[in-house]
Amino acid sequence: MEDLKMNIEMAASPKKQLSTANSKNCYIVENGICFSKSEIRELFDSVGWEAETPAETLMLAFHRASHVVCIRDAQSNKLIAIARSMDDGCWNANIDCVVVHHEFQKKGVGTLLVSSLLEELKELPCISVSPNCKQAAPFYEKFGFAMVKTGCLLQLVK
Repeated sequence: MEDLKMNIEMAASPKKQLSTANSKNCYIVENGICFSKSEIRELFDSVGWEAETPAETLMLAFHRASHVVCIRDAQSNKLIAIARSMDDGCWNANIDCVVVHHEFQKKGVGTLLVSSLLEELKELPCISVSPNCKQAAPFYEKFGFAMVKTGCLLQLVK
């Protein structure tokens, strides 16, 4: 686990690539925009997310993010995971769109994504995450996230 932590810390530099062994699998972590429209569409489709959202919109959303972490399978170079964060640079950040291809779930890939983003955001005092389902809450709790006392999230979706 110490090796994995060291590799995650190395991954925090923009555009830096590294390989990290994780459960017999080898992944390449890339910070920044490192994927095509077809790759992001295929990844989101693999988990049934945002089917109605055009790939161009997904690309634009990631381009406008403060931080983006992509993970590829080292053998096939296939995009297998992505996450982004938005922040104000001094106080508040939100981690969003943590997407892991269904074939690579439960293998530590999501942990690598979130750990990489948390390293990028370590100077900010308030970091939020909005899982798309209650079943995902325990995953985020292992990083120290906790339900806010109000247990309330309001969202305007158009």
